Amino acid sequence: RYAIVDDDAEHAAWLYLSKPDTIEPLRDALVFSLRAPIPRVDVVKYMQAGGPPPVAEGFLDPAAVERSSDIPMSLRWSRDGNAVCVIVRGQPRALAAASLDSGMSRDLIKSGPWGEPWDEATFIRLFA
Repeated sequence: RYAIVDDDAEHAAWLYLSKPDTIEPLRDALVFSLRAPIPRVDVVKYMQAGGPPPVAEGFLDPAAVERSSDIPMSLRWSRDGNAVCVIVRGQPRALAAASLDSGMSRDLIKSGPWGEPWDEATFIRLFA
């Protein structure tokens, strides 16, 4: 498997976990947002323009928005190699795992199309 963090320098940074033996993404997880949440009605505008929408209001913790993408990060793999998390400022911040239906992020406050809010029990189960 492979993992990358893709920072689009405009909206957000995302963690991608690949399928085995390929670079094709299997799961993604929001690492951080670079902009305040957008109104839900604006999500469709971004999708019609062909790009992924920034996280909408009600899903992202507004206090978690980063001012810059120039943030030191590291990756930590699970022992079985089927999950990876991004460590930011010494704390796991985003997690993608083959065994989960979607990624988890500390910045999300509600489940939705951008992923799941952080669940410490799931992190411990995958990385202990």
